[in-house]
Amino acid sequence: MSTGSGRFRARRAARAGAVNAGAAAPEVISGEAAWELVELAQRGDSRACGHLHVRYRAQVAGFLRSRLADLGTVEDLVHETFARALHGIGAVQRGGAGTIRGRGP
Repeated sequence: MSTGSGRFRARRAARAGAVNAGAAAPEVISGEAAWELVELAQRGDSRACGHLHVRYRAQVAGFLRSRLADLGTVEDLVHETFARALHGIGAVQRGGAGTIRGRGP
């Protein structure tokens, strides 16, 4: 076995552990508290972005794990989901009756 393949397995195991670590994640927030974090993130507050990631990561990972067998793919998609969410956070606005709307791509 080559050193390269061992490193690959170690990275894959670390990612799998990161996906499974979501079980002890903080409680998901909603309502006004969630909107406060979104609005702070829209103004560039990196701590608010971090809080959103911590609060919703386990929920996103759980959804993906229920549909995909490969934990490495799950971790990649969790990362991609949050990267896209952060990139588009400025387009998020409050809708009626507590809904969230985007302003387009």
